[in-house]
Amino acid sequence: MEVDDQRFNDDCDLMARTCALFAVRRLARAVTLHFDSHLAPAGLRGTQLNLLVAIARAQGASLTTLGERLGMDRTALTHALRPLQREGWVRDKSSADRRERSVVLTAVGRRAVARAMPMWRTAQQAIEAANAGGNWPEFNRDMRRLSRQVRQLLIRIDLRA
Repeated sequence: MEVDDQRFNDDCDLMARTCALFAVRRLARAVTLHFDSHLAPAGLRGTQLNLLVAIARAQGASLTTLGERLGMDRTALTHALRPLQREGWVRDKSSADRRERSVVLTAVGRRAVARAMPMWRTAQQAIEAANAGGNWPEFNRDMRRLSRQVRQLLIRIDLRA
């Protein structure tokens, strides 16, 4: 297949300037680094704190339900849980149905979250301040809405397959 250099360069420029994936991934990396640097004294990364808080809020929900709430597939969630289990922050919850797995925070996990919260607040306030020209609650709602809409697009793609 012959590639037209001008068209190729134009397409790459267009993608770099307008692509939702480019922009969201760039933002996600910057925000992740920001939170990781603030949470480092607590021995946590931002992704770990997010997962611990989601587990605390889920109150023993299944991994399937937890994954749906986080927008993660079960394999990725299981992989993300391993370091949390090694640290003793979460444990498997006993269930009558052995096919359905769930996890809960341990006392050590609750203390880790509590220790990280002041650092999280500082990091969160800095992010909100960086968005000073915008309305943070509205921006947050828009991100959640877009996340739901994109998941619906994925469902439609799956239905066509």
